[in-house]
Amino acid sequence: FAGNRMNGDGLEQLMTSMYSVVTLDLSENLSGPNTMARLVTGIQSGTLGKLEMLDLSNNRISDDGVEHLCEALALGCHALHSLSLLDTHIGLSEGSGRALGSLLSSSMSLEVLCLHWNYFTAKSAYPLLRGVHENGSNLGKLARLDLSYNNLSCGSALTSERAMHMLSSVLRDNMKLFHLDIGFNQLTSAECLLLRDGLRANKTLWGLHLAGNGAIVV
Repeated sequence: FAGNRMNGDGLEQLMTSMYSVVTLDLSENLSGPNTMARLVTGIQSGTLGKLEMLDLSNNRISDDGVEHLCEALALGCHALHSLSLLDTHIGLSEGSGRALGSLLSSSMSLEVLCLHWNYFTAKSAYPLLRGVHENGSNLGKLARLDLSYNNLSCGSALTSERAMHMLSSVLRDNMKLFHLDIGFNQLTSAECLLLRDGLRANKTLWGLHLAGNGAIVV
């Protein structure tokens, strides 16, 4: 259903026949102020209980929208293994990071999370990264995380250092993470250096993308 500029009424009608849907692509689609609310309501009702893949890329979801979405997914989509929120205008507030972090902490099924081209800063990404760490500790399955083209370097020195230390802990402790993309986040060489200890201890990561940052290979 990608690229159809679906409004709330259209989505509500569509969802009445989605009880067996496994893959749902609504990218470049949702229009109107109540469309996300209709989607969240549908998820909460159990309509999408069998959903395994959800793509909401290129929609103006916003931080408030993603908070409600994550709450609904945690309650109504226990089989979800792939969630794409590329270019959805999220990450401006810490609430979006908390919501996604909470979803990751509790999810036993999510394997792929795409947050490419959003507004996550060091402050809003910290609770998200904490959720990634807890996902690994709680026997979750997250294997692929894309945080490229955000702004993880934005914030005070203390906030940035805190976020990088959490990411280093993820690299050190999360044995399920297979692919991590943090490219083009304007990280300085000093911030990249904070990841060193976590990377040294990591034996499971196969793909790490750092292009567009201040990382130096020596």
